[in-house]
Amino acid sequence: MIEGIMPNQGWVWPEHDVMFNYFATEIVKYKRGYQDHCRDFKVAIQAGGHCGVFPRIMSSVFETVYTFEPDGYSFHCLVNNCQLDNIKKFNAALGAKHEMVYQKYRGQHNVGVNNYGRPIEGQVPIMEVRDVTHIDEIALVNIPQIRIDDLGLQNCNLIHLDVEGYEGFIVEGAKETIREFKPVIIVETLTPEAEDFIKSIGYCSLHHTDMNDVVFICK
Repeated sequence: MIEGIMPNQGWVWPEHDVMFNYFATEIVKYKRGYQDHCRDFKVAIQAGGHCGVFPRIMSSVFETVYTFEPDGYSFHCLVNNCQLDNIKKFNAALGAKHEMVYQKYRGQHNVGVNNYGRPIEGQVPIMEVRDVTHIDEIALVNIPQIRIDDLGLQNCNLIHLDVEGYEGFIVEGAKETIREFKPVIIVETLTPEAEDFIKSIGYCSLHHTDMNDVVFICK
């Protein structure tokens, strides 16, 4: 385990979540991945922020980290765990459009599996708690969504997305940033349309076994 990512060492964490030890052992692999693949270390963008593990480790590599976590419960933990000046924290979703989205469900044994969607006409958007009974009630949760291109960045060296299949929408809203700065892009999955776009501007992909993710690097 690396320093600062250990149980009972001041981390605010959901008591019913079982993923802390996984992050404690795996996060160092991501730090190596950032260092191996990025050419510069000024600005990193990260979503979802979960309880702060990713932005916390990124802050030791990059000068400035922008982290996005839509779920208010996880964001509370993130804020407490990321009390560093170079971590910019947003309780919002990233996507392709300016709009309100809703939380479709929240995992409790693993709060990182939260999922989001657009309201469907005639249906009430609700949050459905999974995995643990009698811990929360179904609730209406509307969340602001913005685009990476809205940030007006002067630099961008890394975009790391762990957003349960929402990655393609975020890339759609980051096209200007990607074209201008050619950041390393790390994702779990990507839509064919988003992958075609980044490959059309000179990116190639490689599977980083240690991180269990796909890394896209501009040639």
